Amino acid sequence: MSKKMTTTNHAITTVTNEFDTDCGSGSDILIPKILLMQGQSVMVLDGDASFGEFRNSVTKEKLGDSKTPVKILPFFMFKNWTVSKKDGERWVFHGIEEYDAKVNHQWTEERDGEWYKYEESINFYCLMKDSALPIVVNFKSTSKRAGQNIYTQMYVINKSMKKLPFSNWFDLKSVKESKNGNTFAKSAVSIGEAATDDEVESCKTWFNVVKQNTENFSVDNRDHSTPDTSDVSF
Repeated sequence: MSKKMTTTNHAITTVTNEFDTDCGSGSDILIPKILLMQGQSVMVLDGDASFGEFRNSVTKEKLGDSKTPVKILPFFMFKNWTVSKKDGERWVFHGIEEYDAKVNHQWTEERDGEWYKYEESINFYCLMKDSALPIVVNFKSTSKRAGQNIYTQMYVINKSMKKLPFSNWFDLKSVKESKNGNTFAKSAVSIGEAATDDEVESCKTWFNVVKQNTENFSVDNRDHSTPDTSDVSF
């Protein structure tokens, strides 16, 4: 009989279930991402979403937009490179590469006659209300500043106030911008309500789970949109 982790009111408990299977592992758990819809997003082109919306990458559920914020409680931060490949006049998602502070990628690089774009990405595992699993939100390119704002609040301001990093919820909204003739959506965040004691305890538990199992979790790294079309380096 195997053991399974479940969440009830964001508190993780270990339960035994006679219907569990012993053949699964942490790598079989798919962690969804919050995707910001751009004009060339697959879901937008398919008519399943609108520009500026935030969507769950797995369920495609609408989570928020420019008017209705997504409520997120970040508890674990990590960085990586989002790599895109030049396809004609467009940049198409190519993959995710592990971040190494010692490696300084150029904004664009040529390899074997192909051009690639490297975008330094700030990522957070977050809790969402009424969700059994955490979700990952990614900030890169024109949205990178929003990720920096969250990092500063969690690891500088909260620390200076002797608070835990995950002491506050954040409101995540999209903002429409235009540059060099291109229109795109970017992420913006503002600090929200204080986390309850139960939510803080849940963050502590999930932090340890993620820290011990980062390599075993499968984050949904399929990208449902092309990168921002504005060639702006940050």
